[in-house]
Amino acid sequence: MAATSDMELEHVKDKGGATLTLQVINGRYYPTFPADVIKNIGTLKIREDDVILAGYLKAGTHWVWEILRMLLAGTTDVPLQEKDMGMMEFMEQGILDELPSPRVLNTHILFELLPAEVLTKKPKIVYLTRNPKDTAVSMYHHNKKLWSYYQYDGQFGDYLHLFLDGKVDYGSWFEHISSWSAAVKEHPELRIKGVNYEELSQNPQQTILEMAQFLNLTPSEDLIRQICQACHIDTMREKKAQFDLDSEGQAIMYRKGLVGDWKNYFNNELNTLFDDVYHKKMSAIDTSFKWHF
Repeated sequence: MAATSDMELEHVKDKGGATLTLQVINGRYYPTFPADVIKNIGTLKIREDDVILAGYLKAGTHWVWEILRMLLAGTTDVPLQEKDMGMMEFMEQGILDELPSPRVLNTHILFELLPAEVLTKKPKIVYLTRNPKDTAVSMYHHNKKLWSYYQYDGQFGDYLHLFLDGKVDYGSWFEHISSWSAAVKEHPELRIKGVNYEELSQNPQQTILEMAQFLNLTPSEDLIRQICQACHIDTMREKKAQFDLDSEGQAIMYRKGLVGDWKNYFNNELNTLFDDVYHKKMSAIDTSFKWHF
């Protein structure tokens, strides 16, 4: 979806002079999604049996969204759909209202920007985390490949400064972690489960079982194995890459799915820069969420 004339756009310049096109709503950066949908998230109607999948961009949302759908359905034979069909800041309420229960909604927004009914309906929430260095690399490719949204063609070393400064869509990774960490402490009545990308990669069957238990489900070992296979990145790339292809016909949303790919992009200078900023900002954030370097 390309930007429309009524959007407030900002062309954020990286250290090399390349610009990243973002939409500004209430002082926050977003992709060029429909502005009225983003502005109306707070009044979105929520159901008690909804499952909300939240996480910063490129934390594995496509992957876990598919897993949750299959767990709730009790089968890997689910309709072929793109995650955007349940995305709260992308789809109008009328479309989301048509989805059958239980819905798996998804979002990248801060906790405090969620629909107000989350506090009264108390849906189950899964919050994803991922190594922020891998997140930065994945976001870089995401921003470069989705040209119709971002018109960005910079270098990773220059882009990393934007990521660390929060001058990317959805803002600061550190603010996101802080927002959701505070939510766990301030709202113990809500059911929020942390799921870690690295742990899901290294031990998928156990992590999927834990998600199932959180949903009060008792899937068989055979179903969990089937879900592992059906949601493997190679399988998902083969089945779902058609939804988002770059100009060369390559999958945008299912690029590598690797743990530790950041080591191929960070030189010593960038690693030192990142670690300095990370330790400074994380020292002020009290969190129980996990990620692994």
